[in-house]
Amino acid sequence: MLTHVAPNVVVTWQNGEVSRGANGVRKFYDEVLNSPDKIVANIASTLKVDDLSILYGSETAIAFGSIHDHITLNHSIARAAFLGTGDVLALDSRWTATLVKLDGQWKVASYHVSTDAFFNPILSMAIAAGKRSALLAGVGGLIPGALGVWFLVTAQLHERVRIKPQNRILIEAIDEPGGPPMTAIGEDVCVVLVPGLLYKQFPETGADGTALRDIANAMAIPFLTIPLDGTEGLEASASIIGEWLQFRVPAAKAIVLVSLSKGSAEVMHAIASRWSCVPAGYRMD
Repeated sequence: MLTHVAPNVVVTWQNGEVSRGANGVRKFYDEVLNSPDKIVANIASTLKVDDLSILYGSETAIAFGSIHDHITLNHSIARAAFLGTGDVLALDSRWTATLVKLDGQWKVASYHVSTDAFFNPILSMAIAAGKRSALLAGVGGLIPGALGVWFLVTAQLHERVRIKPQNRILIEAIDEPGGPPMTAIGEDVCVVLVPGLLYKQFPETGADGTALRDIANAMAIPFLTIPLDGTEGLEASASIIGEWLQFRVPAAKAIVLVSLSKGSAEVMHAIASRWSCVPAGYRMD
C-alpha cells in the first residue's frame, strides 16, 4: 500500500488522527493493529469509487467514494466497553483522495476518510451498551459519536455540581487564581485512586488521575493507584480493591478513596459486598 503514496502524503483517519508521510501511515497501522495496547485485532476493508476521478491539468486528480470496514476488536477492549459478544463491528465511511503524478506514476498525496458521527452501527452499539450498563463507553477513536455524547453528559454533570450551594466554597477555592492553597498534610492522609476505563492506553482522557496525583504530590500526600483498567470484570475488580485496601495501603489516619468513571461502580460493589475490606478503625463518609 505504501508504494502508492507520495513521500509527503497526509492522511486523516476516522478518529481524527492525522498521519504524515509513509512512516506516519505505517506507525498508525502498527499502533492500531500490532502494539501491545492495540485496539483492533483485524480489519478488512472494501473500497468503492463513486465515479471517474476529476482531473486538474494532467498531473492532479481528485478521487472519491465509500469504504466498508469489517473491524474485529481486541477482545479485552470489546469487553471493557460492555459490547458483550459484539467483538466484530461494521463501519461505513466516505473518503476523498488527492492524487498527483510523480515520475510518470499516480501517487496518493492526501486521503481523508470520515464516518457519520451521529448515525453509525458502532455508535448504536455503544448507546445500547450504555443503556444496559449505565455507562456510555467509547472505544479508542472508533466511536467519535459516543465520545461526543459522553463529553456532553460530563459537561452537564460538571455544571450541576458547580451550581449547588453546598459546593460553593470548594468551587471558589478551586477557581481562585493559583488554585487552592497547597498545605502540606504529610502522612496523616493517603489518597487511593481507582482509575477510569483504559487509563493506561488513553492517559490523555484524565482517567489515570494525573491531575489528582499532581495536587497530592504538591501537598505531600501519599498517592496510590489501584491497577484496574476496566477489563477485569466487576467481581474481580471488587476483590482487587478489597485486597489493596486491606494489605497494600500504608497506615494513615484517613484514606481518601477516589474513583473515576467506571471505578465508581467497582468501589461501590467492593464496599457493598466486602465491607471487611475497609481497614479497622476507618469510617466511611
